[in-house]
Amino acid sequence: MLKHNIKIAFISSKRPLVPVIASLMLILLCIPVIIPTQEKVPLYSITREELRDQIFFLASDELEGRDTGSEGFAIAALYAVTQFKMSGLEPLIVGKDGKKTFFQSVPFSSYDTSNKSTFTISSSTGETILFHADKMVLFRNPSVGKNIFVDENPVFIGYGIDDPEIGWSDYDDVDVRGKVVFLVGGAPSKDGKPVFPPEKDSFYRDFGLSANARIVTAMKHGVSALVFVPDPQMAKNWSNISSSMNRRQFTLLLEDNKKVDSPALFGMHPDAVTEMLKNAGYDWTYGDHDYKPAVLENIKVSCSIEKDNEKEITCKNIVSLLPGTDPQLKEEYIVLHAHLDHLGINSNGQVMNGADDNASGCAVVLEVAEALAIKPPKRSFIFVLFTGEEKGTLGSEWFVSHLPVPQEKIVLNATVDMIGRKSRRRPDVIYVTAEGKDKENLFDIAKRANQSLIQADIDFSLNEKDPDGHIMRCDTRPFLDKNITSLLFTRGFMGPVYHHPRDDAETLNYDKILKASRLLYLVLSEAGNLTNTHL
Repeated sequence: MLKHNIKIAFISSKRPLVPVIASLMLILLCIPVIIPTQEKVPLYSITREELRDQIFFLASDELEGRDTGSEGFAIAALYAVTQFKMSGLEPLIVGKDGKKTFFQSVPFSSYDTSNKSTFTISSSTGETILFHADKMVLFRNPSVGKNIFVDENPVFIGYGIDDPEIGWSDYDDVDVRGKVVFLVGGAPSKDGKPVFPPEKDSFYRDFGLSANARIVTAMKHGVSALVFVPDPQMAKNWSNISSSMNRRQFTLLLEDNKKVDSPALFGMHPDAVTEMLKNAGYDWTYGDHDYKPAVLENIKVSCSIEKDNEKEITCKNIVSLLPGTDPQLKEEYIVLHAHLDHLGINSNGQVMNGADDNASGCAVVLEVAEALAIKPPKRSFIFVLFTGEEKGTLGSEWFVSHLPVPQEKIVLNATVDMIGRKSRRRPDVIYVTAEGKDKENLFDIAKRANQSLIQADIDFSLNEKDPDGHIMRCDTRPFLDKNITSLLFTRGFMGPVYHHPRDDAETLNYDKILKASRLLYLVLSEAGNLTNTHL
């Protein structure tokens, strides 16, 4: 097909990026819109080769990691629009000129955190002022203001673990809503022996692996800021921890000074809080288990942010529409989405191509959209590729707060995030997880479709025991916050090359991606045609 020849030609180019952009745009503008024919079998229009082509394009070095607001992201966005047009989809967003477009503008404030930024801890014995990139580092700031918070009596929450499967919650009997919360890395031990079962102990002692689980837990409990304190052993690598967390900040420029409902995130060297934690009953040297999460009495914390290289930028969500065929049901919508952005170029000059995270999910969305367009369901479908997920699900936050259709008409949203690699415990497994009033029905549809046509290794266990908080830490979260039923296909988050320069297209499992794509198509096709349930 024509689109694959274009992708291969672009990837093979070694010219500088800007001339390539111009050449690509010229090529894309000359592509005729191709409307799928009804003779094609929708399921089998999704092929391993097409998925591979999509991913190799989106995860090519020439796109320089698709960072939010970058030229590489702009190329990827234009490419996605062309693919949607070739599938016969329609624009949905009303632009400033009153005409419909595939682009939804998302306004950001962007800045580098100055080393003059401070985090101050005050008590009756004195005041400790920590400077950014020294003993403190700001990882994520959802506020556009200078002063993130002032909080008297913050909370020490221990390890920040809330895991019903093992009967452990650090949040019992402590109110953290609206509070600044400190937590330490690791997992509890008693008399030198782990308290948790081996698999759980290993998960929580790996601070990087379990960090997102702790963030999601804190968000569920409504904290305003979360301060991660690695244990002294891990802090020996503080310079690497600090540099990896020190990223350019992106915040949404919301109307009327509204804020994103997301906590500020910090890393802090243990030396800065050792005495404070001792007063709370926690000692690095011994007694990992002998502490109680508690309010830190007579402690005041505040944070002031100085900004360097601040500017306002606009990036794009890519949005398309497939109208439904039923006169009544076409007024209901299913939203299928993935995030298009990744991390750009790291501090060592390495391209973070994000093949699995999340070119794989974008390719699935593009191919499933094409298949659904061959034989449109009764309900309408909206397909979205989001910007700013890596900045804190900002693109999806903006979309959900600026919906192009009435919120009550969205009956389901589904996302694909990181579907291209072997999973940690079962290499070929595809995790299917959901939240909302129709989730059991969605599981039944997936099981039937898988047994009859796909025969993949699928697992629904994340719905019962999900310490990593999969469905709440991706672009489904803003939808769930609005009580919209959400579905997630993933191979499981994290892994050995997560947010790593080696996340490249040639390393993915394309047979797994194919099975996930076809299974998702079958689930959404049936959901789009159901008339006897909530869907």
